[in-house]
Amino acid sequence: MNIGEAAAASGVSAKMIRHYETLGLIMPLRRANNYRSYTDQNVAVLRFIRHARDLAFPLSEVKRLLALWQ
Repeated sequence: MNIGEAAAASGVSAKMIRHYETLGLIMPLRRANNYRSYTDQNVAVLRFIRHARDLAFPLSEVKRLLALWQ
């Protein structure tokens, strides 16, 4: 799925998805045309990040939690 579809499925804006990618929280696949391609697993990670942020976890802690989860 593309970034718009991933944003709609996860409740995270496309801008924040790109930001999370630059921080290394999520790593989508890249197609031959260099477009991002998101899997269901990526969407699950985005939902996890959104819920953690809703609970006021700082991104540094979210990154550590993701490392434990993965």
